[in-house]
Formats: sequence, C-alpha cells, structure tokens
Amino acid sequence: MTPAPGRAAIRRRAVWATLVAVAMAFVAAPAAPRNEDAAAPAAVGAVVLSAISVPVVAGGAVKRYEYAIVGVRVADVVKIQGQVCERRFELLDAFLAYLHGHAFSGGSAAEHAAAEHALLAIARSTLGPGVVVGLDAAWSGVVVPPSPAAFGRAADVVCK
Repeated sequence: MTPAPGRAAIRRRAVWATLVAVAMAFVAAPAAPRNEDAAAPAAVGAVVLSAISVPVVAGGAVKRYEYAIVGVRVADVVKIQGQVCERRFELLDAFLAYLHGHAFSGGSAAEHAAAEHALLAIARSTLGPGVVVGLDAAWSGVVVPPSPAAFGRAADVVCK
C-alpha cells in the first residue's frame, strides 16, 4: 500500500490540473470568426512602367536623349495594377508621342516638371477618372531598367 499524499502534493496536483484545464480551454476555443468581406488596407503605390525617352534638341538637331522611369501612382496598387498593366503600351505610346513632340532644350528641372505635369494629365485621360492619384518620374541621362525600388516605396510594382 502506498501512503496517502500530503497536503503539499495535493496542492501541486491541483495547480497543475488547473493550468492544464486553462491551457486546454485556449487550445480548444474556436477561432474568432473571420470577416471575409473585410478588405485589406489599400496599398498606395505606383505601377512602374518601362523607361521612356525624350530628345534633347539644340540648334535644330537631337544632341542626346534623356530617359525617365515613370510610375503611375494609384490609391490601391493591389486592385488597380492589372488595369494599368493591361493598358501600359497604350499609355507608354501616348507618353512617347507627347515627349517626342515636345523635345527638351536642355533637360532642366523645369522641363522635367512640365513634362511630368503633362504625363500625369495623359495618364488620367488614358486610364479614366479616379484611377491615377499622381505620377513619379526618375530622370537620367542613361537608360535605367524599371524596378519596384525606383521611388523608394515598398508597395510599388513593375508591370511584367
């Protein structure tokens, strides 16, 4: 015959039994219901397009080209990326038609700003109302491949 456990042993067993019961309640508890209709927060970002060129003209002749990576900034890049990427060639064609019809005379910051303003209007016109919230352009004297890191936002994506 084994001796009856002392009071200390009974307390330890009671504490362990309580802890196990509490742990089991957490494990067996049903998960909180998921709201399938709840939308993920909108990711403001840009759909980064291919590099485009603009001629720099002096004395009536093209002296060089400047290039820009253009990002069409949208309110929800996850939802709108497909819409922008499907129409990217139409958009790039309109950008190039404008830029080659309005060549730079020196590639100054003022010319960049004026071109960006015109490209924003073209993007809004091409993609329709409420799609485009802004436009980013990174200008360079050499062609730079488009990258999601072009404008420093994690939400930016590149059309493939």
